[in-house]
Amino acid sequence: AQAATHELAQSRAARRASERIRIEVASAVAQTRAEADALGRRLGEVDLRRQRIEMESKALAQRIRDDYGVDVAVVAAKESATPLTQAERQALREEIESLRQEVQSVGAVNLESLEELDELENRFAQLSGQYQDLSQAKQSLARLTARINTDSRELFQATYETVREHFRELFARLFGGGEADLLMVEPSGAADGDDMLEGGVEIVACPPGKELRSLSLLSGGEKTMTCVALLLALFRSRPSPFCLLDEVDAALDEANVGRFSGVLKDFLGATQFVVITHSKRTMSGADTIYGITMQESGVSKQISVRFEDVSEDGHIALRQRQSEATPLRRAA
Repeated sequence: AQAATHELAQSRAARRASERIRIEVASAVAQTRAEADALGRRLGEVDLRRQRIEMESKALAQRIRDDYGVDVAVVAAKESATPLTQAERQALREEIESLRQEVQSVGAVNLESLEELDELENRFAQLSGQYQDLSQAKQSLARLTARINTDSRELFQATYETVREHFRELFARLFGGGEADLLMVEPSGAADGDDMLEGGVEIVACPPGKELRSLSLLSGGEKTMTCVALLLALFRSRPSPFCLLDEVDAALDEANVGRFSGVLKDFLGATQFVVITHSKRTMSGADTIYGITMQESGVSKQISVRFEDVSEDGHIALRQRQSEATPLRRAA
């Protein structure tokens, strides 16, 4: 009985030991399975990461090949044939980092900059051509302006001298003496010499018995006679076929009107004068008189009289004249 009890105790102890071993083995198996599952999951993540890196490396290699014409596989094969030392690798890393910093310092890259450069170069070429054309035109205009100014100065100087001589002569004839002159006025603010084209002309006159003075200090009649002398001097230097004078003799006395009419007769060979006047003495010096008369109340008639048709007793010879055919009637 004691032996059976001892064996039973030993079997029970063995069973408990085997149960503990079974529990430990099951725990170890469960832990191993958990580790295997974790390793499987990690292996999957690593595999996904490897695939992503391979895709990125392929895309990067293709981009390097397209942008720079460098085949990464060929470079890798050469590197594997002649492996780099640690110092060379470090130097390459430093160079890459330096180049990366330089690229970052450049900032954003405009992909259309080359097209914009071409457009700007074309625009610059067009503007340069236009600028050259304008510069040549400016130089041509400058030469033309200088030549025109030179010719104008010569022409003005010659005309000025001619008109000046005629003005002196005609002034003395119209006033019965005295003297007058045309003086060049220097331009105000002239920096480089005197330019007669930029200046003016001043009229000075000295009627008989008076001092030499400016035109603004003369009387109305003297101003009129001086202006007539200048006008006729211009006509004599360059005659005109026709001239209209309106009430020029209004401010003149009888003596001055007579001298004025006498001077006009000297110009009749080259110029035809139409004089509007109320002076009888001026009318007496004309060849033909045109006027308006009102013989009947409310009826105006245009008439013309030639002095060669007037007899010594004052009668006018009849002649067919177109101007007498139609009377001018006013509305009542």
